[in-house]
Amino acid sequence: MLTIAREAARAHDGDPEALEITASLPDDLEDIPRLKGLGVSRLLVPVTPMAGMGNTIRGPEEALAWKQHIERFADV
Repeated sequence: MLTIAREAARAHDGDPEALEITASLPDDLEDIPRLKGLGVSRLLVPVTPMAGMGNTIRGPEEALAWKQHIERFADV
């Protein structure tokens, strides 16, 4: 799908590198650098349980527990 989006941008005189790509947080956080390599610039962490989404934040206390992960991948 990313290839199609980039091709569409080129076909309409757009910059494919300027596309802002958002993805859901992967179950395996070690996949984050791979997603960046694909062009993902933003990850969403669900705050309510969703089918297929293993990682959720259910409240402020759990958000604080994610601080170390956010800091670890902040520059990725």
